[in-house]
Amino acid sequence: MRGRIMTTLGELKRGAAKLLDSVPYQQVKDSPSIKYYTDWSAFETCSPGEPLRYELDAQVIIRDGRLAKNEVGAVELGEDDALPINTIDLRESKMLLKHLLNVPSVVFIDVPPGAGKLGVLVESSGGSFESSHVLINVRDGASVDLSIIELGGTCSSNVVEALVGRGAQVNLLNASLQGGNPAYGLSRITALDNAVINGYTVVLDGSMNRREEDYLLRGNYSSVSSKVLETGTAKSRIDYYSTLLHIGESTRSYSTVSGIALDGSMVIHRGMGRITETGKWSSTVVEGKMFMGSRDAVAVSVPVIAVDTGDVSEARHSAMDASIDEEQMFYLASRGLSREEVIGLVAHDMVMKYLDEAPKQFSEEIQLIKSIMAERLLRAR
Repeated sequence: MRGRIMTTLGELKRGAAKLLDSVPYQQVKDSPSIKYYTDWSAFETCSPGEPLRYELDAQVIIRDGRLAKNEVGAVELGEDDALPINTIDLRESKMLLKHLLNVPSVVFIDVPPGAGKLGVLVESSGGSFESSHVLINVRDGASVDLSIIELGGTCSSNVVEALVGRGAQVNLLNASLQGGNPAYGLSRITALDNAVINGYTVVLDGSMNRREEDYLLRGNYSSVSSKVLETGTAKSRIDYYSTLLHIGESTRSYSTVSGIALDGSMVIHRGMGRITETGKWSSTVVEGKMFMGSRDAVAVSVPVIAVDTGDVSEARHSAMDASIDEEQMFYLASRGLSREEVIGLVAHDMVMKYLDEAPKQFSEEIQLIKSIMAERLLRAR
């Protein structure tokens, strides 16, 4: 971070080792409710899995935490190298400490003005627990279409820290595509003055998929729009947790999360929009819309707003849930479709509508996501 004394990966590792036994996975205060929607024990018993393999023409490929392809001058930082961006608090959670102890290196990507499009693919070769850590610096005035695609299949932890400079604009596509594996992901983005972030996030499956997205609006007049789709099939369990923190004045945030829980899956949305004392004349909106496709599925949305100043432009939240319309079910069933087939088609239609809203610059990535989604949603149930 700018204005901070730089630390090294080695220093973080040594600090993590000292605190590992004393820091819990989750502080009660970090949740809008006191329930533990994440089954942290899933990360205590990681075993080798079968990695997902799909073709994607990305400029940067990170495999098992190390650069496997590099077309943009990315740099792999070792334990003795200073980290140009560091927003990690070692007392945040045990999961972050385990991540730091396991990650082999940190990949740093610098995005200058005129960069255009940048694709990052994160994958695993099939170990029992693989970790990657990426730092992205978007320079002042730059404009970039940034995609970060995580292909799961093995137990993993993936962290992205990004700094979006003054007047910069980022279209961001984040995708966590998992199989039957536990996965932890953290995306933490800091926005400076007049920075604009348009985020699209897709979270799919995982035996325990904990996904955190933090947007820190430090700069005045910075803004973020975040649209999220989380989809659970079979016995998957997803816990998506977002934070929209307004520190600068006249900042704007809008977060809408659509969740689809099918079969026996559990899909959780927790979102916090907070306007701090210094974030005067700011606005934050947090919405959750959940769809349950079976009696065995669980879908929960817990949006929360916190305002520390009396000078606020807007602060609101809403949550709603829905299930299959029985008249629609009867109509389609009368044409020979089973209940499971109808639910799969309805969920598929919802997913495709969301994906069609993503910027056309991500057409290749969206096509890949669509094919994976169709395979999961339309298979025989």
